Amino acid sequence: MRGTKDIHMMRIKIPQGQLNADQLECLADLAQAYSKGIGHLTTRQDMQLYWIPTSEAPQAMAKAASVGLTTREACGNSVRNV
Repeated sequence: MRGTKDIHMMRIKIPQGQLNADQLECLADLAQAYSKGIGHLTTRQDMQLYWIPTSEAPQAMAKAASVGLTTREACGNSVRNV
């Protein structure tokens, strides 16, 4: 999670660049609910969702986790997909 006091960007790892149908549907739902319908796929095979209110970030992270997706190690000095 990165952002300001009130708004965050959430970068979700897509392991090996592969998603199953439930994960893809979850990302679409998150983009619709929190990110103005926009999900940015990065060159490192992650998805970034912008404009997530800080107060709603825990719910967004929990929804991603419910289908096996995480923000862990999607930023900073960590092993990347590519």
